[in-house]
Amino acid sequence: MVKYRLWENLDSGYFFNIVMGIFILLVAQSMGSYAQVLPGLPVFSSESEARAFEMYKKAMNKQELVYNGSAYLPMKEDANDHPFFLDEGYLEGTINCEGHTYVKLPMKYDIVQDELIVPHYDQQGFHQLVQLRKEKVNWVLIEDHYFIYVAQGRWEKIKPGYYNVLYDNDILVLEKIEKEVKEELSLMGGVDLVLTQQSQYFLIKDNQPFLIKNRKSLLKAFGDHQKILAEFINNNNYQFKSEIEAEILNLVKYYVGLDQ
Repeated sequence: MVKYRLWENLDSGYFFNIVMGIFILLVAQSMGSYAQVLPGLPVFSSESEARAFEMYKKAMNKQELVYNGSAYLPMKEDANDHPFFLDEGYLEGTINCEGHTYVKLPMKYDIVQDELIVPHYDQQGFHQLVQLRKEKVNWVLIEDHYFIYVAQGRWEKIKPGYYNVLYDNDILVLEKIEKEVKEELSLMGGVDLVLTQQSQYFLIKDNQPFLIKNRKSLLKAFGDHQKILAEFINNNNYQFKSEIEAEILNLVKYYVGLDQ
């Protein structure tokens, strides 16, 4: 386990070196000579990394985040899809760790490994991907998606990990997003990695968890109003298949409204 201090004040000399480095490179190019990249000048392999570094610089001027983390080891790159939530590039998010909130951080959420990833930059602009210690994280906001970390033993039959909060008003509805990795033989005789994404839905009522798969499991969670809820399902022709998320939320909101 390696301890990283993400937000450190960079001295003014660092930024001076960047400006001077760019100036010298432009002069050398205009003279038709070969210019080697100067030490201290950040070089990025992608637009996503450059954007993440800009987010990093802005964030560290306002706050400091200290935590114990470890180096992130990505999966093989020859898969048919990336393992991240929404996008393989960096997304801007907010993290609450041990009661402290840190805003506008560059981050990725690896769904396959269930790891929250942030870049750590040195003074030369080179970075290492670091995965946060899950037990330190209370909640994460990524592109308007609110995740909580569910610790081991918090609710029976719910494994630890990051869960997307879909509804929170007396009743809690959680989505566990997963990407399954399978190996398939390619036409060339090799092995391809194929990623498929699916979700599991959980309903927490009176601190009791229910895994929602279909009509039967959902009605079981609402033992006090099963008849009227069954009528609501029939009237709206809910099948709990391709539209299961929207149908669960509509039914939960209808149930909450019955007691108001």
